[in-house]
Amino acid sequence: MCKYLTIGLIILGLILFNINNVYATFSRPNIHLQQTYRWDDRRDGADLYIQTLSLPFRYNFLKDKHSIKLNLFFQWRRNVERNLTQRKTFGLGLGKDFNRWLSLGADIQYSWYNEGFRDYGVFEKRSIPEGVLKLTLQKELIANGKFNMIGFVDNGIFFDLKNGREICNEISLGVIFPLGKNFQTQLDWLHIDRVPYYDSDAFEGSLTIKF
Repeated sequence: MCKYLTIGLIILGLILFNINNVYATFSRPNIHLQQTYRWDDRRDGADLYIQTLSLPFRYNFLKDKHSIKLNLFFQWRRNVERNLTQRKTFGLGLGKDFNRWLSLGADIQYSWYNEGFRDYGVFEKRSIPEGVLKLTLQKELIANGKFNMIGFVDNGIFFDLKNGREICNEISLGVIFPLGKNFQTQLDWLHIDRVPYYDSDAFEGSLTIKF
């Protein structure tokens, strides 16, 4: 399975880094802080409080005026009922918007786990390098100047780069509400398929502050 991730990263790299684009500039990075609460719909004691600190910016090609997205991020997940840190992740993401509704991306990250992999009730500690391939579809549903709403579907496939296998597939469906230039809220439903073990369904609500 790892070979498919490698092929995907190579294809994405060829798309994102066109060799004809020699001259390019970086945009000024921003700081985003996202606070998320995840309600697990299947299991008691599985709700999570998630904090994500990210530094998104763009790499702008001057020749043909397109750009790629880069994102340096750190995420911390804590089990609310168990008062337990379940995951810490640090990584770098790459992405490309092909039009207003389609984007592809890939993350390279390292994660420290203390959670259930084979069964939710049995917590295991492990730390592994990971790769994530992402596909996002989104569309502006309402835009009248005062109230905006964006619908989206997001699919992320996670790979264990140490052992060369797929470990997780996440699909989310939701809406985003921009609140001016510095705030954004999001509501979504999330399905997690832990290959080849158990599945989870959850609802999420988040608030993002942009500095």
